[in-house]
Amino acid sequence: MVAILSPPMPRQHERLSGRKENDSTGSILLHDVSWEEYDQLCEVFSERHLFMTYDQGELEIRMPSAEHDRVGYLFDNILAYVTRYLGVLIDGVGSATLRKQLPSRGLEPDRAFYLSHARSVLGKKKLDLAIDPPPDLAIETDIAASSIARMPIYAALGVPEVWRYDGQTLQFFVLQQDDYVAITHSHALPALSADLVAQWLTIGNAQGVHAVYDAVDAWWELRKGV
Repeated sequence: MVAILSPPMPRQHERLSGRKENDSTGSILLHDVSWEEYDQLCEVFSERHLFMTYDQGELEIRMPSAEHDRVGYLFDNILAYVTRYLGVLIDGVGSATLRKQLPSRGLEPDRAFYLSHARSVLGKKKLDLAIDPPPDLAIETDIAASSIARMPIYAALGVPEVWRYDGQTLQFFVLQQDDYVAITHSHALPALSADLVAQWLTIGNAQGVHAVYDAVDAWWELRKGV
């Protein structure tokens, strides 16, 4: 196979369709991309800040916006801070590529975290879902919608819980058999509800992450008094 050093060109003219998002992020949709090509692209772009969503031959490549990354930063801080109070070990793997050849699917989550399985992956430089468990929790930020449905990919990869945030509303979902169902409280972190975390996100967006720490502190003090 010829090495791919830049985003792949279509093998035929109908293979490629491109579009620009309203938030000025670009996305490219490719058709008939083999698993081997996708796997090679993951290696070539492993150090680039790209999101590639692959579903059985369909491949979308996009770049995140500043708004998108700011939300991810808030989730990182919220979960790192609150799990310290809860005494839960956490290993954040950011937007590390999650892919498996058997379902021929893969993606970069907006954020992913190991909780119950954190000890089994701590220190690993590369995740291999053929031998490693999937993250216990993935964050899906739907500010710039993907051309490819991502929830079925998370399900195929066996991610047990996904939080979806569209910039205003936060929803929690848990995997049951082959599909996700909405829940009000996290299964991975039962002390947290979608409404509570949404409040912290609103505070963080308006006042910054230090205000979120203050809000978590106040929540914990109230929780101890119950």
